[in-house]
Amino acid sequence: MGDETRAALAFGIMFLAGIAGLSASLVPIDMTDQVNRKLPPEKQLGMRGWGRVSAVRAVKEYKRSYPGGPLLGRWLVRTGAFFALGAISASLLFGLLALWVDFGALAMFGVCCRLALEKQ
Repeated sequence: MGDETRAALAFGIMFLAGIAGLSASLVPIDMTDQVNRKLPPEKQLGMRGWGRVSAVRAVKEYKRSYPGGPLLGRWLVRTGAFFALGAISASLLFGLLALWVDFGALAMFGVCCRLALEKQ
């Protein structure tokens, strides 16, 4: 495969990774909206200051409020697609060395998976 073909393929896959990442980032907003409908006003989750603690609280509240709810699975699939497509496009552009960089991101995704799939 020529360099131009590989670059075009990599950028196409990178575009798909961007779409997957954007759609994955919108799922927690839906999750927060659904959780806030069931919480009293003083305990509702805010949309600002999202960090690890807020994400963990949102996932736990969602799992408690909606056991077996579809948003966690949707979030994991879209996030996994984002990382997988990003790794493929990086390896097409920069070779297999780029996969080492993506392992840190995949480890973070593994923590998200464990959090979302663990039992209450």
